[in-house]
Amino acid sequence: MKNSSPLGLVIQVILIAALVDLFVIGVIAMIGWWSGWVYLAEFKKAVQIAGLLVIGIGLLGMRRNLFQTRQNERHPALPRDSREGNERNWVEILRKFSFLAVSFFSGLICLLIGWLL
Repeated sequence: MKNSSPLGLVIQVILIAALVDLFVIGVIAMIGWWSGWVYLAEFKKAVQIAGLLVIGIGLLGMRRNLFQTRQNERHPALPRDSREGNERNWVEILRKFSFLAVSFFSGLICLLIGWLL
């Protein structure tokens, strides 16, 4: 497994969240086109609902992740004083909650887009 820096993982989360948003908004646009939506208010409401659904999916994923983490709690003790130990701790936290972070940022961006429409 490749060791990544915390900044690299944050950038990956942001890029994946942007791709998820493009996909979600594309799906909403296709549904609106097939349904014959003509008012902006219909698209605005759909984008906001999709943002809430994406955040909800992320919270469900976090619940599953926490359940699995409790069952597999066999991590070696990392040195807390060293910079390398702190960086490894942050990288491990980002990896554990990456799905939550991606879904939260994607949902937040969808909510902001819906609010700004």
